[in-house]
Amino acid sequence: MAKVRMGKLNQKGFTLVELLIVVIILAVLAAIVVPQFGSSTQEAKEAALKTTLTEMRRQGKNGG
Repeated sequence: MAKVRMGKLNQKGFTLVELLIVVIILAVLAAIVVPQFGSSTQEAKEAALKTTLTEMRRQGKNGG
């Protein structure tokens, strides 16, 4: 049987408020990080296109 202290059950776990605080912190961090991944994706695409263009130019000069 559970021990009773001052009218409350001795329970382990997180309260709803604690869980909400953690979720809010994660949402704020996600809002900061997600746009940075979007710009880095665009930069990666541009770098890949430049590399492809350079290789195509090099192949054109060598006679393909």
